[in-house]
Amino acid sequence: MCIYCGTNKYRKIYENHYGPIPQENNGRSYHIHHKDGDRANNRPDNLIAMPIQDHYDLHLAQEDYGAALKLGRLLHIDPESLREINRKFQSGWGVYYDADGNSVRTNKEDPRVQSGELQYANVGSKKSFDHYVIDDEIVILSTEDPRVLSGEAKHKNAVYLKYRDANGDIHHLKNDDPLVLSGEVEYFCKGVLKGKASYRDAKGTIYTIATDDPLIRELGLVNVGKGSKKSTNVCRHCGEKKSKSCIDKHERNCPANPNPSKLYVDIDGNIIETTPDNPMVLDGTLKKKPHRGADNQVECDRCGTRVQRNNLSNHQKGRKCKDMAKKNDKYIYYEST
Repeated sequence: MCIYCGTNKYRKIYENHYGPIPQENNGRSYHIHHKDGDRANNRPDNLIAMPIQDHYDLHLAQEDYGAALKLGRLLHIDPESLREINRKFQSGWGVYYDADGNSVRTNKEDPRVQSGELQYANVGSKKSFDHYVIDDEIVILSTEDPRVLSGEAKHKNAVYLKYRDANGDIHHLKNDDPLVLSGEVEYFCKGVLKGKASYRDAKGTIYTIATDDPLIRELGLVNVGKGSKKSTNVCRHCGEKKSKSCIDKHERNCPANPNPSKLYVDIDGNIIETTPDNPMVLDGTLKKKPHRGADNQVECDRCGTRVQRNNLSNHQKGRKCKDMAKKNDKYIYYEST
């Protein structure tokens, strides 16, 4: 992770600090080479852009046969050279580190490798070596280094942390940075603000507030939950969780609701929510609200079934309509031609 621009993609880091990556005459983009051979060290001063051919020649000269083999296949070099590089690669050539974190390119037959003085380590994936900070400088050290064990060298992630400002921008800062001490930025880890969480009220409005905020109890907010795929609400009467689209209907018909209500329609077409014992309901002024799609239904003149208007022709072609028309003398059965 670049502590300056906040990304772990080395090509993006290069563009953020040096501008667009150049291209060759044939249109292929330059490769980004890590000067120290450590692909996990994406500091801007460790990156350099070069043509693919120069990149291949450099790794071959450094005896980094694993990278040279991949680049050689990309360049379609002659098969004989590829076989020779592959033979050397299979013999165990690679990058090894000593106790101080210095890199050495050798193979597994080296006496220092066999004695354990040099260890093969892919920094960033294995934990024998990692990035530490000494005097504001990031260095690669063994996890058993005395400076690491004594606390003199601190892990990179313990020194530079993620903080978010009021505009939502992410910054990688130290704990003693003036912006952190003044409270202008808040700690931000894995997309979650420290000490805060997202809550939803009955209407679906999202609040990102502290977990001990009294507003949670006052408004009856419900924790959205990390990774929640479906938004849920809690019934005010029984406490059962329902989806956002069903919570209103459930609360109206909830058995624990002391005053269950239903939806009715007045003469002007306005929808009114009230209880069944309302005098306007009893005298017929308010009619029960028809279910969705009822206004678009028609009655089949063959069998008498109410179907959707745009599905009438398909309904009359079906066997169900024909059988019902034969049994019901009130409707005329049309024999299909």
